[in-house]
Amino acid sequence: MPQNQTGNTFISFAGKNFPEYKKLYPKGLDLHPDSEQHKKLLTYILQAVKESYNVMSNRYSTWRELDHKLTSYVDLTESEKELKKEAPQKPITIVIPQSYATREVFLTYMSSAFLESPIFRFQSAGDPNDTLGNILLESLIEHQTQKTRMGLNLHTMWSDDITYGIGGVMVNFEKTMGRKTRNGIPKEVVKYQGNKLYNLDPYNTYPDINVPIWNVEEMQYFAWCERKNFFSLTNKEQISDEFFNVKYLEDIRNGKSNYYNGDSSASGRADKTKMSTLRSTFMGVSRPIDVLWAYVVIIPKLLELGNSPIPELWKVAIAADRVIISAGRLNLDHGHIPIAVSSMKSDGHSILNPSVVEVEYPIQHAIDWLWGSHVANVRKAVNNMLVADPSLVNMNDLIDSRNE
Repeated sequence: MPQNQTGNTFISFAGKNFPEYKKLYPKGLDLHPDSEQHKKLLTYILQAVKESYNVMSNRYSTWRELDHKLTSYVDLTESEKELKKEAPQKPITIVIPQSYATREVFLTYMSSAFLESPIFRFQSAGDPNDTLGNILLESLIEHQTQKTRMGLNLHTMWSDDITYGIGGVMVNFEKTMGRKTRNGIPKEVVKYQGNKLYNLDPYNTYPDINVPIWNVEEMQYFAWCERKNFFSLTNKEQISDEFFNVKYLEDIRNGKSNYYNGDSSASGRADKTKMSTLRSTFMGVSRPIDVLWAYVVIIPKLLELGNSPIPELWKVAIAADRVIISAGRLNLDHGHIPIAVSSMKSDGHSILNPSVVEVEYPIQHAIDWLWGSHVANVRKAVNNMLVADPSLVNMNDLIDSRNE
């Protein structure tokens, strides 16, 4: 079970109603936070995420150890802490960056092999009439790649894969608006329109655990959690008809989700830098709110969300584990979940496999122990930590370092 239950599921919105949202809800649905249809869809999504969390969370302790090795973090003993206070120049337990070097070697190869422009290349199936179209499409996608810095997204995905055994990106088609002033008259213009990648944090990723991680197309659901804030969600609601119900979030003072783990005790990435918001208050200025996104296959008739007995792919967003702020059928031509996953150590059968860094972890552990033992032994010798019999040895000669 997730730790630190928020209790948001018990919040009632019976006294609040915003009629303007009705036209934004999927056709024929009532997604007021207290409606029966809202409850059925919310429960269905949260049950799926909980199912995945109960399996994925078994990996967190191992991932935390890998995070420590890759950031050279060492949890000092009390004696080492005292030694550091007395003599900061003396060496203590350290991490030999073996795992870090391994990851960098893999990332260097992946970057050189796959990030050469153009990153995405197209080839016709044989029809010479498609040649010009391929050239134009490749040029367009390359422009989008550079505009949205997709190379960084791919680099992060590979880094997660090498570290945790899974790396993922969500593919989304977006339109970004801006304002341009000409002759003193401001005009709203399209700044960017096209594909954009978003990295999925493995600690916050919840795939269908009944299907091998590489086979996303066969999954019934794929979910992930991300931290937003009330103001950014309000802005999204203003510029996009995809969002609704954000005003109901004003009454939720603790916007944390039970399934957000990227900056909690589950992860070890912030232990060295101490740059963690784990203990920050959700009552502050920023008003953080965790949003749980899910691509899920549903049968509307079974959930009483419609009359169709045919499975449909939906995209749903849940804020603070309580309010659905986006929902609707995903009308993509390919009909698949728009998630790309990298898992280079997959055996083709398992849900998740050990990562590259995890496979060599015993070697990393042995190297650290050998070096630590050597440093401890040298420190004892330098400090003249010797056992002597005073009846046989002149103790003044032994103690006085000036004697040669």
